[in-house]
Amino acid sequence: DVRDVVEAYLLLLERSRAGEVYNVCSGSEHSVREVLERLMRLAGVEATVERDPSRMRPSEQRRMCGNPHKLERQTGWTRQFGLDQTLQDVLNDWETKLA
Repeated sequence: DVRDVVEAYLLLLERSRAGEVYNVCSGSEHSVREVLERLMRLAGVEATVERDPSRMRPSEQRRMCGNPHKLERQTGWTRQFGLDQTLQDVLNDWETKLA
């Protein structure tokens, strides 16, 4: 969530060590399918999701998950917004814009 990222950046400006590298991330792994399914559930949308194998890149990295522990130890940062809250806030923002 961009709100968590901004908070992490502010804390890094105040508390990080010069020259160090930090991962600003949730520490949770989510597939695109999972995010889409959660978004559809929150939006009340029922749809069939089909994967097109011809659009998959053979060299694509299939899994990736960052580790925020160094950031947390150095700055005290913890994420405040879970994935469902972020998706719900995006939906609410679009609903407001379309009204």
